[in-house]
Amino acid sequence: MTIYLLLGFLIELNVMDSRNLEIEIKFQLTKTQLNELKDSKFFRDKLSFSFKKHNLTTYFDTARHDLRKRNCALRIRESEDKKTQTLKIGVQNDPSLQQSIEISGPVDSLVPNTEVFKSGSLPTALGLATLEADLLPIFKTSIDRTQWEYKEGQTQIEVCIDTGEISSLRDSRALEVSELELELVKGTTSILKDFSNVFIELFGLVPYHKTKADRGYSLIS
Repeated sequence: MTIYLLLGFLIELNVMDSRNLEIEIKFQLTKTQLNELKDSKFFRDKLSFSFKKHNLTTYFDTARHDLRKRNCALRIRESEDKKTQTLKIGVQNDPSLQQSIEISGPVDSLVPNTEVFKSGSLPTALGLATLEADLLPIFKTSIDRTQWEYKEGQTQIEVCIDTGEISSLRDSRALEVSELELELVKGTTSILKDFSNVFIELFGLVPYHKTKADRGYSLIS
């Protein structure tokens, strides 16, 4: 059983395990930094290439942004002919990390469906089912993701470079995305922080604490 602080209440999520807690550190990249990373000896010697793919993701909320007020983001991602619906619930125990609970399930269309989530996996305090009929597409991301893997002993970290854009579904406004994401798969948060310091020291990167959802909401506000 795991206990999280959400909406001012301690909530027990019986079905959660470490695979549902996403822990990340992000950096925004200039075009020069992007090229330096890809061509670096560090990437060649320390990382193993995993894949490159395109993700098209649509985010949903009510007109009143009720999910945003609950520190949640609901999205449907299209990738490799599959659609996956994910609810991300922001939790913050360490301001130097991006942490969220992820609950996902496959869907057949770009219409949110809370029934795809396993029974008992959603905190009742969210009231997601009561909002479902009012959910609207609000912004989308179009991202090319290249992923590598870092492994050392019991530590595993996914290293991703994302490029593309976030665009409003209300008007023509858009934001460029160029970022490095380090996600802890196995190991401790202290090791993830130590690993992130390599990018600060070698490449002069500065941690960036906004998610794509954060940037999307700022775009449409």
